[in-house]
Amino acid sequence: MARLFWRFSELNMAIKKIINIGRSVESDYRIDSEAISNEHALLIISDREKFLLVDCASTNGTRLLSQSGAESVTQTEVRAENIVNFGDEKREIRAIVANSASSYSLNAGEDFTRFRDAVDGSIKSKPR
Repeated sequence: MARLFWRFSELNMAIKKIINIGRSVESDYRIDSEAISNEHALLIISDREKFLLVDCASTNGTRLLSQSGAESVTQTEVRAENIVNFGDEKREIRAIVANSASSYSLNAGEDFTRFRDAVDGSIKSKPR
């Protein structure tokens, strides 16, 4: 997670919201397909409405569609109109943001962090 913060701090931006994309019923944006990992990817939204897409070491990968094909994503900045392949499923970034169930948002008055549970591997939130 430290690298994600570094990427946005390099652009002088703060993280506003994180959307967990995956097959798990606990995902903020759920894609019900066997080709999707339980925790497939994260979409991180900055306070300036910039988007950072991060693959969470998914089994079938995350690929950004472009005119030259589909390039594999580890971590890249994307735009609202970009189309992304999560495994065998195509989604537009704008649709993910609009249809996510995420209530996780970083606002100035909040003081909590997200972490990966060492026992079950899930992403959880806790006060700092």
